[in-house]
Amino acid sequence: MRIIDAHVHCGTMDTEINNLSQVYEDIAPSLDEAGVNAAVCFSPVMEIYDRHAPDFRDNDFWRVRRKQSREYLIGLKDRDLPHTIYPFYFVWNDFDADGIDGYCGIKWHRHVNEPIYHYDDPACARMISAIREREYVVLIEEGHEETMRFVDELAEGVPIIIPHLGYLNGSFDRLFAEDFWRRPNSYADLSGGSACRPDSVRKFLDRYGPERLIFGSDYPCAMPIQHVEMLDGLNMPDTDLELICNGNIMRLLRNAK
Repeated sequence: MRIIDAHVHCGTMDTEINNLSQVYEDIAPSLDEAGVNAAVCFSPVMEIYDRHAPDFRDNDFWRVRRKQSREYLIGLKDRDLPHTIYPFYFVWNDFDADGIDGYCGIKWHRHVNEPIYHYDDPACARMISAIREREYVVLIEEGHEETMRFVDELAEGVPIIIPHLGYLNGSFDRLFAEDFWRRPNSYADLSGGSACRPDSVRKFLDRYGPERLIFGSDYPCAMPIQHVEMLDGLNMPDTDLELICNGNIMRLLRNAK
């Protein structure tokens, strides 16, 4: 069975998480260990913005850093590698849409203790329009209120993946209680180690079925093998595993080979 890890941080400059390198060549053994054939990759946070700056402060250092990070990532797509790489474009607060062609999807990310996105900036609306035009899926990690605004108001109808079963978008229990995933084009990935407990995955599957769940690890915060072993322990039918491990994400990817 083909396995696509749909949540991998990959870059050459940020190695602060668990002291693990995020260069592709150093990630590859972890993918092999889990039998993963392909990966959805996006830039590590610290290659895109200063998470400690008061308001997504920008300067030449960060502009160069973002450019280098994005060039490295999309360059993996066309290299002859043992694993197929599907790069996602990491949207930052400048909402620069000039370079998003050729990617397979979008990463939209902030933690609740980090500077906010300027959702009322006209450039944000233009970015979302560009995403719609390209039919990109958006993997969004945001605060709960911001997530709901994005999904129900700003980007209504755009395919959405909520990472970590919603752990950092308000919590799985809150989104589950609100029946979040009844929305058309809404999905969850099971990345994040302890954030995705087997009992939560089972609850999700019992209500929404395997068509809304996507395999992912959150490397380097968690290893792909952890999630392969967790899924194995749920004793699901092979047809369900096929959807979770590759079928669902492949339907959502654009420019994928």
